[in-house]
Amino acid sequence: MKLKHKINHGWAPDRTDPVWAERVEREAEATTAATERAYRKAQARLAKAVEQVEHEVKRKHSDRRRLKRLQHAVEARRQELLVIEGMMRAVPASAQHRGKGSHRSVPSGRTI
Repeated sequence: MKLKHKINHGWAPDRTDPVWAERVEREAEATTAATERAYRKAQARLAKAVEQVEHEVKRKHSDRRRLKRLQHAVEARRQELLVIEGMMRAVPASAQHRGKGSHRSVPSGRTI
């Protein structure tokens, strides 16, 4: 049977431009490093906000409004951290754009 499409058996030369490949790798590392720095800074801001709440609770004459404002700040910092974690876990290609070939059905729970 004669195949009418080109099949690459692995002997074709690698035509990837080394300058382009190096640039892509450098930009990927820079993006990853920036996201990790942002994550560490968000963790530090959350820890500081929690520490401020604990300090306000320990005070003898704590202000309820200030305590409430500090608790809102803790929640905002926690949400910020969750957003960054989501960005770090995100897959570049969503399930909608992966094509039919990569579709995996959900297991029905039956054992075969």
